[in-house]
Amino acid sequence: MHLREAYGRALFASLLIAATLCAFVTADAGRRFSVRLRESGTVRTLDTQAATVAELLREAEIRLEKLDRVQPPPATPLADGMEVVVTRVRQQMVTEEQRIPAPVKRFADPALRPGVKRVVEEGQDGRKRIQWLVTTVDGQEVSRKVLASKVISQPKPRIERYGAGGSLPARGFFSGRRVLTMIATGYAPYACGGSRTGRTATGIKAGYGTVAVDPRYIPLGTRLYIEGYGYAIAADTGGDIKGNRIDLGHDTYHQAKRVGMRKVKVYILD
Repeated sequence: MHLREAYGRALFASLLIAATLCAFVTADAGRRFSVRLRESGTVRTLDTQAATVAELLREAEIRLEKLDRVQPPPATPLADGMEVVVTRVRQQMVTEEQRIPAPVKRFADPALRPGVKRVVEEGQDGRKRIQWLVTTVDGQEVSRKVLASKVISQPKPRIERYGAGGSLPARGFFSGRRVLTMIATGYAPYACGGSRTGRTATGIKAGYGTVAVDPRYIPLGTRLYIEGYGYAIAADTGGDIKGNRIDLGHDTYHQAKRVGMRKVKVYILD
């Protein structure tokens, strides 16, 4: 008799617990949430029974790729009124060719008047191939990184000559200045009689605008104006430069050779 009563009480307790759990599960299963889902700028409102963000995404048939981001995280329990944001991140390699602008090399030419420019060689742009890693977020490019770069063709420089000569006004600043008639030749640093150091006897850099003279004829440091050449300073000497000889400095060997040997008027400005 006592055994039957104990068994009956145990069975009743089990049935009561089972009924309570069933009621709880049934009530929780029937709970619904209103959730805003934002994907790549598109927003939609969903009425769902999903328990977590991950379940919501499966229900909405949204698949996440490796770089995609979701906020809040997938394991987050859903709550009524919550907004879930899915951000699509993509990376791809892009190859493109770019132009390498041709450099411009300009040389003074005493045979040309000031303001005159002459193109010796047109030059040509080069090309290079660049491989980029491009990152986009929701379809918009946010960054690109160079992975590799290769020159396909080297640019060829454009060569220009500009006027460095000119006529001397008969009046004004040059009026009354001492004028010498001299025999002119040309030289360039490291060539055509130039020093191996590229420096003049006074220590300044040799090139266009520096001339070699006989210091007994024109003192070093004297400022000059030479017709067909322009302004200059007597800054250098030379073994063959004696008396009324003057050696006109140039930037290149070819410019210096173009001078040849000719008479010029030299105005002493100091």
